[in-house]
Amino acid sequence: MSGDLSNLMATFCKETVCGLESGYYKLAHSKVEEDIEINDNSSTNIDYSHQVVKNNLTVYVVNHFNKIYKTLVNGEDDYFTSVFHQMFHSEANAQRHHGYLCLIKIACAIVGTIIMNINRDLFNVSSHETFMLSMTTEVERLISTMVTVDSIYHDGFPCDTQDIKTCDPNVNLFNIKVTDLDENADMDIDNDNDNDNDSEDTSRPSKKQKMDIV
Repeated sequence: MSGDLSNLMATFCKETVCGLESGYYKLAHSKVEEDIEINDNSSTNIDYSHQVVKNNLTVYVVNHFNKIYKTLVNGEDDYFTSVFHQMFHSEANAQRHHGYLCLIKIACAIVGTIIMNINRDLFNVSSHETFMLSMTTEVERLISTMVTVDSIYHDGFPCDTQDIKTCDPNVNLFNIKVTDLDENADMDIDNDNDNDNDSEDTSRPSKKQKMDIV
């Protein structure tokens, strides 16, 4: 047994959030540059506090974690298999006995919460380098308050003890719930986008909708 579960979880969640945020920044700026070239528009401002940005990143999180889930079921990716293997066999988990399903649900909940609650007004978006520095600072601050021994133990609800190898990799573990912010009408959406590119999504929400992970 090796590694501290809280540190392993914190490192994984930080790397995941930073990777998704970086990917979104690059995609958003490539579209702005394309718009400038086509329309001769000099504006390069991107509103990172907009609800649509949070919604799009929520889609990224769901797609990403469903791929990790399928990887853990099939054992196809050495990186993700190794990361969750270390968490599962950590000394702290020897006492708690989180299963793989429980660990991936904890990680997805932490990443999704950070994506939705991080203060994007503090981001310096003038360049990718400054964006990464300012964004990473905020991610580290949030993770330090969210990933604790108590939160990892989550004594308030039971662990999911099902053996992940018995799960169907063709059925998504995580889905998206869309809430209409005007009428408060809820509808569940099953996210079946299996495209290998996490940044591609065919069902973008409007600014009057909020997306959550379920």
